[in-house]
Amino acid sequence: MDEVIYTLWGLIVSNADEGTIAIRTYKGNPANVLSVNIKGKKYTFTYDHSSGKINILEGNLNGILKATVSNSNNVANLKAIFAGF
Repeated sequence: MDEVIYTLWGLIVSNADEGTIAIRTYKGNPANVLSVNIKGKKYTFTYDHSSGKINILEGNLNGILKATVSNSNNVANLKAIFAGF
């Protein structure tokens, strides 16, 4: 994820509805789960330790898988994902 994380974070921040970014914690530590509203709709980003990828779900942790992000994505791919939100 080291190749795309900064671009992904920038797209999250620049597309987020104001005040909606929330990072979940477990026992006071980050839990590798982030939720955000984009255009009025909630999305949840989760890091999958086994695959090393980030899953983007519509809604909550039980939501519909919208995309999976890895180092194989480029800026154009990431922008296309967010354009679909």
